[in-house]
Amino acid sequence: MIAFEPFEKIRGAFLGRAAGEVSEEFFELKQIHSDRIILLRHFQDAKNNAGAEADAVICSAWGIPIAVRSADCVPILIGHPQRVIAALHAGWRGTLAEILPKTLRKMREEFKLDLGEVRLAIGPAICKNCYEVGPEVAAAFREKSEAGCLTPRNDGKFLLDLKSANRVQALALGLNPEQIEVREECTRCAEQDFFSYRGSLARGETATGRNYSWVMISP
Repeated sequence: MIAFEPFEKIRGAFLGRAAGEVSEEFFELKQIHSDRIILLRHFQDAKNNAGAEADAVICSAWGIPIAVRSADCVPILIGHPQRVIAALHAGWRGTLAEILPKTLRKMREEFKLDLGEVRLAIGPAICKNCYEVGPEVAAAFREKSEAGCLTPRNDGKFLLDLKSANRVQALALGLNPEQIEVREECTRCAEQDFFSYRGSLARGETATGRNYSWVMISP
């Protein structure tokens, strides 16, 4: 378990195979690799939106542990000292759709926040040495001016650094490097600690578990 405690009264964690150690009942989305964002201001909002199709959730209500699931994609947790939090899931599609900057902008617009006070953590995900993509995905990232996150291979395929791509987007929005934590753990390299979709696929397994990443505001 990797703790995320950016401010007083805000706590969370990136969980791998240790997810069973947590007793909180998470608010979860039906993740669809999109840029859709759900906003929770009250407890009733959580009841009304549980299982909604989206990949990011912003919350200003205390006592609601919001969570996303991942198994190679990038989980991101966000906290602001005015007690606003967010959790989001960024695969390559969500990253191309700029789900992270869109979430940060929505936090700013809805709550009049200063993004210079935000703290965010880019959690354990597949690393740049393990994430192979085809030329179509690589071309899409080039169009977004994020070619620096790509490493070409001799076979015409590419290695993609999804963590770096999301960090670059946050910096482009005006965040400073010290506001952003990037975890080095790779879900594919460290399968003893994390679930990896590509790792399971390589072993011929038809299913894999999910890593939970959560954050909440304490009363």
